[in-house]
Amino acid sequence: MTLRGRIAISPRSLREGVRAWWGARVEGPLVRLLVALGLSPNALTLLGLLLTAPSAYLCATGRWTAAGLVYLLAGAMDLLDGALARRTGRASRFGAFLDSLVDRAQEAGVLLGVVAFYAQRGHTMGVLMTVLALTGSFLVSYAHARAEGLGVPSPQGGMMTRPERVLILAAGFLTGWLLPALGVVAGLGILTALHRAYEVWRATRGQR
Repeated sequence: MTLRGRIAISPRSLREGVRAWWGARVEGPLVRLLVALGLSPNALTLLGLLLTAPSAYLCATGRWTAAGLVYLLAGAMDLLDGALARRTGRASRFGAFLDSLVDRAQEAGVLLGVVAFYAQRGHTMGVLMTVLALTGSFLVSYAHARAEGLGVPSPQGGMMTRPERVLILAAGFLTGWLLPALGVVAGLGILTALHRAYEVWRATRGQR
């Protein structure tokens, strides 16, 4: 590949490459294991939800490494439940609803734990960055849900979808670079929400 070709690689193509690797090397074997264990997609979703409380507590007490590991495990369950549903033919509208609901609960629980940690120490910047990260995350999800409610083709993509948020926050917990990670999630989350708003505007332009 030429230098120009390497420079031309977009965040979207990089994300798609990472997801292809995840699907082939990680997701596939794990889903086969879950099928063998007889675990249902909704049960896997709820197991991820159960991890929210310990993860939030670990965040509130500043045990970042443990919090990162638990959050990463919960995020992996979130990524696997949909694949498990497709593999077993058990995908359902309620399952999709439950998955989205649990996603929001996980993000809110963990980030509120981080807010509690910074608030106890009077760390105003930490509180602000965490609130902005939570706001950006919820705006991305709301833009998707509201577009579907209006009957508009749901806007996809952007630089900060759920898998990216999980990986960046987990990396922040595990490396101790939490504030920069929160800043990335906040900034790119808000940009992603704006991008999705623009896509909805384009799709509905001229409509009443």
